[in-house]
Amino acid sequence: MISNPACTDCALHETARNVCIAGRQVGEPSGVLLLGQSPGEVEDQQGRVFVGPTGKFLSDATTEVGLVDFFVTNPIRCMIPAKTKVDPKWLTACKPYLAEELAEQQ
Repeated sequence: MISNPACTDCALHETARNVCIAGRQVGEPSGVLLLGQSPGEVEDQQGRVFVGPTGKFLSDATTEVGLVDFFVTNPIRCMIPAKTKVDPKWLTACKPYLAEELAEQQ
């Protein structure tokens, strides 16, 4: 999966513990993509997507509907500081990583 721990393409790298956190496959490849916004605090600490409270919610929801195979990722790869509005520059900076990840899913 595409990741760049040395990324400095936007200001988020200055406040993140883990920079440019890549998505991950859950189960077998299926063509199903679940897209969040950005890593949260637990994800920033662990360097993995959807392992905190949102990951628990996602796991419960996918289990409830019988979805076991999917790819999960975020268009913004670093944690956004609390109470900060999304800056479109972050999406632009992360776009190449997301595009490569999506290409790998096809």
